Amino acid sequence: MEKRKDNLINNIGYLMNAYKETQMDLAYSIGLNSPNSISNYLNGTRYPKKEIREKIARHYHITEEKLMYSDFVGLDFDVDQLTDAERMKEMSLILYPI
Repeated sequence: MEKRKDNLINNIGYLMNAYKETQMDLAYSIGLNSPNSISNYLNGTRYPKKEIREKIARHYHITEEKLMYSDFVGLDFDVDQLTDAERMKEMSLILYPI
């Protein structure tokens, strides 16, 4: 459970940074009225319920399983790279190995 929790916390923070989002941006985009819940998830004082994990995953166009079990920290991703087809191919092979 602890490894999954660490991955989730790290991945949410990583994705927020990659997408240049604040806690408020993420909170509002998934239907929360305050960024406090996101802050609590990131500092480990609360763990998001399945419904919230699914909303966060959908927001970032990944599955809940990827959000919870993958390790995105090693990826060098910035939302500006979305226009770089070669970089997108490289990243997709990391996220979805064949």
